[in-house]
Amino acid sequence: MQHVTHYSRKSLCVLGSVGEPINPSAWRWYFNVVGDSRCPISDTWWQTETSGFMITPLPGAWPQKPGSATLPFFGVQPVIVDEKGIEIEGECSGYLCIKGSWPGAFRTLYGDHDRYETTYFKPFPGYYFSGDGCSRYCMVLFAGIAAEALSQPMVDEFPE
Repeated sequence: MQHVTHYSRKSLCVLGSVGEPINPSAWRWYFNVVGDSRCPISDTWWQTETSGFMITPLPGAWPQKPGSATLPFFGVQPVIVDEKGIEIEGECSGYLCIKGSWPGAFRTLYGDHDRYETTYFKPFPGYYFSGDGCSRYCMVLFAGIAAEALSQPMVDEFPE
């Protein structure tokens, strides 16, 4: 911690974390120690394939929840589907997919369009399959649980 607290962080306004949401305890440490309990965190979910943030807070615009990327970015329609590809609502766990297109959507894998279709669109026809699982609690989307983990009987996620 001294590697952080040794330096002034007064000029910091917003903290960022990319890829998938950090866990709640890491989020709190980041907020309290690095951000001096005053800097909002832009904790995001996205992939190289999506070419930009897909689920992300707008710091200062709405409340944040440790461990959650919160809400979809403009033009993005995330859905949770079950193993049969049926959309599920309310508090649930399943596979994170994107419905429709979005700004910056990629159109192929260089030199291997068949793999592009097989990997991202055949698992759940009509949706982009992220390869991730997620849980939604109280209308907040928690992304980043590996899809493989959802199949394990001893894995469970609880809201805070």
